[in-house]
Amino acid sequence: MRRVASFFVRRLAAALFTLLALLAVTFVVYWALPSTPAQFVYPEAQHLTSYQLAHANQLLGLDKPKPVQYVDYLWQLAHGDVGRFWTGSVLIENTKLQQQPIGPQLFPSLRATLSIIL
Repeated sequence: MRRVASFFVRRLAAALFTLLALLAVTFVVYWALPSTPAQFVYPEAQHLTSYQLAHANQLLGLDKPKPVQYVDYLWQLAHGDVGRFWTGSVLIENTKLQQQPIGPQLFPSLRATLSIIL
C-alpha cells in the first residue's frame, strides 16, 4: 500500500513539473515572436504612434516586468481564466475593449475531449 501511494505521489509531482515547464515554454514563445503582442489584439497596431502603442501595452498589462506577467499568467490560469476573445477593431485613445471570456466557449467541449483522451 505504501509503494502505491509513493508511486502516485511521484507521478503527481512529475505531472506538476511537466505542466509548469510547458507553461513556461508557452510564455517564452509568446514573447519570442517577432511582433509585439499588441499587434495580435489590435489589427491597426502597425500604424499606431509610440504613445498609442504604449497605451495599448498598458491596457493589456504588457508594461509590467516579465516575471510579474508570468505570475499573473499562472494566477489567471489557476482560476480558470484562459484568456479573452477580442472582437472588433478599436481605437486606442478611447478604448472600449470588446472582449468576452473564452473559457465559457472552451469548457463545454473539454468534457468530450477528456473522454476521448481517457
